Amino acid sequence: MSSSFGVCAGCRSKILNKDYLNCAFCKLRYDLNCANISEKGFNSMNAANKNKWKCPGCRAKQPKTDNSNTPLRGEERSGIEQNSPEITGAKDMSPQVDSNITLRKKLSKAISTDYDDNSDPSITLENIRTFIKEEFTLMKTALVRELEMSLQQMVRAEFQSIRGEISTLENSVRFLDENYETTKTALIKCQESLKQVQKDNMVLSNTVYELNTRLQAMEQHNRANNLEIQCVP
Repeated sequence: MSSSFGVCAGCRSKILNKDYLNCAFCKLRYDLNCANISEKGFNSMNAANKNKWKCPGCRAKQPKTDNSNTPLRGEERSGIEQNSPEITGAKDMSPQVDSNITLRKKLSKAISTDYDDNSDPSITLENIRTFIKEEFTLMKTALVRELEMSLQQMVRAEFQSIRGEISTLENSVRFLDENYETTKTALIKCQESLKQVQKDNMVLSNTVYELNTRLQAMEQHNRANNLEIQCVP
């Protein structure tokens, strides 16, 4: 069974939790709904405020200490009553009332009034501006952070791609360098071989010329030693 903390003096219902207030004057107990206090306001109250709390009924019974807002003061009201026979007659028939007493508002309206010590902070234009500014700052910070992360990822990906291309280019340059050295060596050998062939060609040309000269000399010598026989059938 759930424990009860007494009966609320306002709604006459059982109080089932510790969220209630005792009036400092009438000593009656009220739940937060009848005390017109939110749970947040109740939690923000300290022990001194809870001990000095007054119920709406006791607040309504407490007389005002300042009558500066009273429409008619005592002197003005007495002057009007002296000059008006209707008011004078009514005054004689009615019981004597203090002219400085101000009529209070209805109890229901007094109950709905927020108290300075227990009320939640009201929503003002400045609070809305501050809230919007804070939200905008948070959104801006999150957006900047997201953009930074996106840019970092893009730059990192581009750097990786550039590194891959540079590595491929280095391999190509190394391959071309090696082939260039090989081709250069082969070209030098070919040039040397060509020079040697040219030398051999010159030697062969000289040899052929000498041989032709000797052959012609031998033919002339042979012709000189030939005998010509005539009249032989």
